[in-house]
Amino acid sequence: MKTSSLLLFAGLLGVAACSKDKSDAPQPAPGSANSAGNVLSATVGSSPFQASGTSDVDGTRVAVMSPDEGPARLVLRGRSGNNDITLSLVRFTGTGTYTVLPAGPNVASYSEGTSSATSYNSQFMPGTAAVGQVVVTSWDPATRRIQGSFSFSGRPRISSGSYGPVQQVTAGSFTVSNVFSF
Repeated sequence: MKTSSLLLFAGLLGVAACSKDKSDAPQPAPGSANSAGNVLSATVGSSPFQASGTSDVDGTRVAVMSPDEGPARLVLRGRSGNNDITLSLVRFTGTGTYTVLPAGPNVASYSEGTSSATSYNSQFMPGTAAVGQVVVTSWDPATRRIQGSFSFSGRPRISSGSYGPVQQVTAGSFTVSNVFSF
C-alpha cells in the first residue's frame, strides 16, 4: 500500500511538473486581431472602423447564429468605442453572396454613439434595389469559423417618414472564430 501511494504521489508530481501554466504561454496584445482571430473592419464614409479581439468585443458579442429563419440566421456584430456594425443574414446556408435589400430580409446597420437616431440602417433606404451585400467566402461548421466581406448603404430614421443622410459602409471584412450556435 505504501509503495502504491508513493508511486501515485510521484506520478502526480511528474504530471504537475510537466504541465504548463497558461500564464507562461505568450499572449497576444489585448485588442489585437490575433487575440482570438476575431476582426470586423470597414470604412464608414471616409473613416476607418475596426473591432477586434475575443468573441465579446467591448462587451458585445461579435457573432451569434440561431436557426430561427431558414436553416439559420447569422448575426455578426463588431463594436469600436460607441460605434457598431451589425450584419443580419436570414436563411444562412454557408458560403455565398447575401443581398441586402431595403425590405430585408438581410439587414445591415451602422450605429454611431449611443442614440438610436444615429443608426444608419439598410431598411431605411428608399426603393427596392439592392443597397449592399455580404459575401461569405469561408464557413467551417465544425470549427464555426467564418470569413467574408461586406458593403452597404444606410440612413437614419429621424421620425415617421423623415430620414437623415445616407451613410456608405465600404471595404468591409470579417473573420469570426467560434460563432456561437444555439
